[in-house]
Amino acid sequence: MFRLLRQRSTFETAAKSIYRQSPWSNGIRQQRLFSSSSTSQSSFSFSKKYISTTLGCCILTGVAVYTTMSTQHATELFEQKQALQGAFDEHIEQAKAERDALDVVKAARESPDYFEVEVYGQLDIKAKAQSLTASTLRGKDKIIIPPVLFYYKDQTEVMAAVHLGKDLCGHAGIVHGGMCATLLDEILACVAMPALPNKIGFTANLNIDYRKPLAADQWVILRGKLDRAEGRKAYVKAWIESPDGKTKYSEATSLYISPKFPIAGA
Repeated sequence: MFRLLRQRSTFETAAKSIYRQSPWSNGIRQQRLFSSSSTSQSSFSFSKKYISTTLGCCILTGVAVYTTMSTQHATELFEQKQALQGAFDEHIEQAKAERDALDVVKAARESPDYFEVEVYGQLDIKAKAQSLTASTLRGKDKIIIPPVLFYYKDQTEVMAAVHLGKDLCGHAGIVHGGMCATLLDEILACVAMPALPNKIGFTANLNIDYRKPLAADQWVILRGKLDRAEGRKAYVKAWIESPDGKTKYSEATSLYISPKFPIAGA
């Protein structure tokens, strides 16, 4: 609350300062000094032009200042969340080394049929700060580092490796079923989006079968496949398995639907 009040005060001060220093502001003051009840219609029109120009300048300046401050606030919020994760550099580096040592990750990186994609690379800092998986669920004993993500060359298949910490449990030592659902929804979206118009869509339904309890504090593999695409609809399936592919913990099917019209900023 106090941060928002300070930002508002800073915004108002900056806008007033820019207005006072602008040539439009000087022109308005001069018009006031030299105008009288006998001011001609042309002078009145001249003043209106100055007023319109000044207001336009103030609005544009205000938008620019607000955008800058809003971005700064989002950056600070994201950095604060990261600082509270409890993961030190050595924890992160250890997790990266474990991830890179997984046979399934090494095989994907060596295969000419797969290409690696930066997870959350499409999100700006505001979206990252508000993202459940990119920010809120990140940290030591949670999702310590972002998943590594690979697409098959035609983007009809996707694979990701992620570590699930011991603070993501429902029953003691068992990853929460809602956490599994979240991960399945994420990987389903990854394989559905490329097949949809405008590369965006929303979950219309999500059906999950839980096969085996998923123990916490281990690496798991998420896989997704495109079943078929029909206009604005994409039918997809996904599952969570062990790194060696021998154990399937849960699987899901889903329907994604693309909006009829493009969404601004999406």
